[in-house]
Amino acid sequence: VTSDNTYINYDKSWYDTQLFGATVVSHTYNDGKGVMKFDGDVLFLKNKTFTSNSSLKNITLPNSITEIGSYAFTFCYALETVEFNDKLVDIKGSAFNGCSSLDNVVLPEGLTTISNDAFESCSSLKSITLPSTLEVIGWRAFYQCTSLEHIVIPNKVKEIMSESFGFCSSLKEMIVPDTTKVGKDFLNGCMSLEKLSIPYLELLIETSYGQEYEHTYLGYYFGAENYAHHDSKIPATLKSIRIAGGKIYARSLDDVSYETIIFGKNLEYFVIGVQPSVCFIFEGTENDWINISKDFANY
Repeated sequence: VTSDNTYINYDKSWYDTQLFGATVVSHTYNDGKGVMKFDGDVLFLKNKTFTSNSSLKNITLPNSITEIGSYAFTFCYALETVEFNDKLVDIKGSAFNGCSSLDNVVLPEGLTTISNDAFESCSSLKSITLPSTLEVIGWRAFYQCTSLEHIVIPNKVKEIMSESFGFCSSLKEMIVPDTTKVGKDFLNGCMSLEKLSIPYLELLIETSYGQEYEHTYLGYYFGAENYAHHDSKIPATLKSIRIAGGKIYARSLDDVSYETIIFGKNLEYFVIGVQPSVCFIFEGTENDWINISKDFANY
């Protein structure tokens, strides 16, 4: 709702129910605030509800809303704050894409899914709080959030999809729970990253001279198409890395000036070059260490 008491150019109540699940009975603008009143509970914001609304600066969502539809607030460039409700379960694709004035977001407990592109190109977003109930972070969900420095991934997150934090160029720390599945390139372009904890290195099957073999390389998560380019994609700022488990093959962690490399107790196998300047830490017991297949190589 804007100062001239308009918000969407339509006048059919059936259209209201398609957008909100209820009919708008009035819309007014007083003391700098737009107020929309409905004849029942607002159940959702459907696709493109407020797309490209250049006047919208702040919004408080009703407690009855469970879903924010695709493109609901896309390109609302002036939008600065959103107060979410406790019944919200799903934020659909591109819901806040391009909301370049949004700088702080606190998502409510109960939310389980942040879909593809949901907060893409929110270039002023410095802080976002994710709820403990979150399970899925979609493809490019926070892509090009260039002001974002820190984010805490909740333990219940089952999957972080590819490119989800791509080109978050100010991001300094990424701690992923040990049980989370992570997608290719999910940190592509994060060239300020200093500290990283991931569940595993993706186990890849490659073919050479007709023979298949297993391989891993850290650059897989930073946009490298193959091992040959992996070192150029890993940020030079990365000093501390933790890998909770899985297999680590030759040269997977080479060519970066780490200070600390931490191996989790679920590590199955590794081959790693001897790097005297690096502090290696193993989180398991002495027996755990003995049972791991390992090989220190001199490159």
